[in-house]
Order: sequence, then structure tokens, then C-alpha cells
Amino acid sequence: MMMENFAPEAPHLSIAVYPSSEEDQALRGVYEVLHKANRMTDTCLVLAPEGARFEAISDLADSIRVVDLDEDPAASGIFELDGPRVVRVRLLDEEHGVVVLGYERAGRDESHPVSLVLSADALGVPSYLWTDEEGRRARSLGRWARRTLRLVCDSLDPLYGHLAVEETLPPPSEFRKGVEHVRGEFYVSQRLVGGRSEFVDSLVKDYGASLVSTWGRGYFICGWPPFGGPGLTDDETRMLELRMTEFLAERTGS
Repeated sequence: MMMENFAPEAPHLSIAVYPSSEEDQALRGVYEVLHKANRMTDTCLVLAPEGARFEAISDLADSIRVVDLDEDPAASGIFELDGPRVVRVRLLDEEHGVVVLGYERAGRDESHPVSLVLSADALGVPSYLWTDEEGRRARSLGRWARRTLRLVCDSLDPLYGHLAVEETLPPPSEFRKGVEHVRGEFYVSQRLVGGRSEFVDSLVKDYGASLVSTWGRGYFICGWPPFGGPGLTDDETRMLELRMTEFLAERTGS
């Protein structure tokens, strides 16, 4: 299988976290959480040379190897291989189809965000256009995505994360450079919030208690109903995303 055939059908839903551990450990941890909670089959993986450094996986185009697990079942113990480094895994979920686990773009001197990318299906369509069947699928996928993010966050304790359609999770370097607006529903760890608990309190005050869910090791801040949020106007959503972007820039800037 070629790299261009790896991606699920667009538009894309991203479930992503910025790890607290070494990124290879985080990738394996997300993989294990995913398999434990779902009926999934590994179909392909992308291997990079041991010790390879990169900003985006595409930087490794001349040195990576794509392995079709139907043709090479010996590679099925993917994290036990000697030498090559796993940088992307393509899985097949019984209900939601193709799911791609891998690294998002980051600077060469920082860890990469770890993401799960799959088709957003009806979540990529404005809700006022949904048929009854599309609404059912959107709510089902939204519940699955939220549950998956929570399992990953409670298990791995990442610094921050998010759920988003057609958006990637920036690493700390991008926040330090002044990224202005990151769209999505956000997870922030208790460690990241630190002494700024008044920020979370201010969100509850401004948007209502149902905006913030307390998870095992942090807070999930969500306004969009398919992911369990209370429902916000477009202006409220944009303002919340700007506040979250500014907060993450502040807390990851040191």
C-alpha cells in the first residue's frame, strides 16, 4: 500500500493528544488503549529508520517502508520489531472504518502530538442538514470519539489534547509562535492548569457547568453537542476557541 492510500475518507475527525511521556511510548500507549476498548484489526504500518528525526512524517518519504500486514503477518507484533521505528499504523474498526494512528507535525527538538484520524462522516456536515440517519451516525461517532479521548487521557495523562474536524493539534512550539485560533473541543491536564484553576472557573461562569467535565487527570472543555457539549452559538464557539488557544499558549510558553 502506498502512503497516499493510508488516509481515511475526508473530511477527517482528529482525536489528538500532546504526550507527557516519550512519543514512542505514547504512540504505543494510544495503540494499546484503542485495541483494548474496540474490535480493531491492524492492516498496514509505516516504519522509519531507528532514531529518525523529522518534523512531519512526509519528511521521511525517501527512507520509510510501508508494510501491508496481510502480506507480511510476521510484522503484526509491530512494537516488538528490532530496529525500525513505527510512525504510523492503519487500523480497521468494525463500526467506524479506517483509523490512522500516527504523529502530527512538530519541531525536531520536541515531541510530536499523537493523533487518531478517521472519517468525520456526518460530523463534517452542518447539523441543520442532517437527515435522521446522519444525525444518528453523528451522535454515535461523537460519543465514540469522546470516550476514546477520555480513555487515552485517563490512561496516559497527556499535557493537553482535543477533538476536531479538519484541524490538527499544534505542539507547544506553535503556540509559542503565536498561533491565533485552534478549533475544536479541548482537554487540559491538571498539571497544565496548575495554579490557574480560576481559568476553568471562569469558563463555567461564562458558559455554564455543562461545558466542563472533570476527568481522571484533567478537564474536558466542550461546547459541541455531538461530543457531549451544551450547544453554543457560532460567536460563543469562536470566543471559547480563542480563549482556549490563548490559555494553551500561556501555559506551554515557558
